[in-house]
Amino acid sequence: MIKTDEIMDRIRNFVEEHKILAVGIIIGIVILLIVLVLAIGLNAGRGKKNNGNIGPAFVAEDDFVMPQDYTMTEDYYFSRQTEDKWSQEEVDKWFALPSSPVMNELKKDNNSIVEEILGAAP
Repeated sequence: MIKTDEIMDRIRNFVEEHKILAVGIIIGIVILLIVLVLAIGLNAGRGKKNNGNIGPAFVAEDDFVMPQDYTMTEDYYFSRQTEDKWSQEEVDKWFALPSSPVMNELKKDNNSIVEEILGAAP
């Protein structure tokens, strides 16, 4: 590894032998530093300043109007008491026994999913 004294001697020798080139290099470095500082300063000044305001607050120009056809259907309630058990009428209305072909199709689909999951298992 080169010692710092040797580096300083090489720089002195270069400056003594090539004075014009050394001055040109120094001037070039200084110009590059000035341009760099100016570029960083201009870009920093261009950034959008956000002082916490997102935009103008919403101001309603007119009063809010409820929809004209505001009716609730019988099937929808905001809250209701539910029974623990369906009545026979509800069972007849909402529940249907699946047919054999539907159950076989469901079984086949479930088996393919299980095989896909366990297929690479040792």
